[in-house]
Amino acid sequence: MDTAVTFRPSPADTEDTAVQIAALAPWSQNILLPDGTETASSQPAANRAARQWEQIQDFLPADLTGFEALVINGNAGHHALMLAKRGAHVTLLDENSHFLRQARWVASRHGIAHQIELLRGHVNHLATWRGRPDVVLWLDGLHTLRYPLLGLDIIAQLARRCLILGLPSSEADVEYEGTSGVDEHGAWWAFDETLSTLLRSAGFDHAAAPGPGLFVCQPVAAAARKLMRTRTEFLAVTGGLPTGLARFEEDLSIGAGAIAPLAIATA
Repeated sequence: MDTAVTFRPSPADTEDTAVQIAALAPWSQNILLPDGTETASSQPAANRAARQWEQIQDFLPADLTGFEALVINGNAGHHALMLAKRGAHVTLLDENSHFLRQARWVASRHGIAHQIELLRGHVNHLATWRGRPDVVLWLDGLHTLRYPLLGLDIIAQLARRCLILGLPSSEADVEYEGTSGVDEHGAWWAFDETLSTLLRSAGFDHAAAPGPGLFVCQPVAAAARKLMRTRTEFLAVTGGLPTGLARFEEDLSIGAGAIAPLAIATA
């Protein structure tokens, strides 16, 4: 897993807010700054993160002091910001360095950069991550994974209390993802009732649906989820399985003729 992304202080910190926003463009999340400025007020699709938060906020404790949170595909940091404002220590994961620079700047402007750790990487890299977040927000990207159940299996090993999952539910969501870079690998899946089956298989109970395309999930008993760590499939794809291949040389000790030779038809 890549280490936390670090950024050198920028002389732009002394510039006008609008100039800094323009320097960090393009934005695909519209985030309200302390001075009332918005990062992408002219882009309706960029308000998707704010709409998602309005729908899920009541399913999370108002005071998250002492909580660890993980935001997957966190983009410019809207959800990480909201969680940090409630007192959580947040890890934001994204593959896109441009978004991570935006998230670092947004957190700095809000004075909570010390509460948000930025990691560059893919959700599958979390298979070897040592964090154990209480709350996981994964509101973009599951449908773009070639192996979505693997992603859910990985998160099931991490999430202590809650997973809030998000999927596209409208044309506006598709437009948003077209600007965010989330779909650069293509959308593999359009989930229906099969999603509940995947969640149960990974070790989650679907507890609530705050809105279209949003799922609040709770992990099942830790003992049941822990079994996944020993399964051959999980270990193989996460690099934890030795080669496992060995030449078969066992002596079957059977009499001659016990296995008939292959009969080859002749013309």
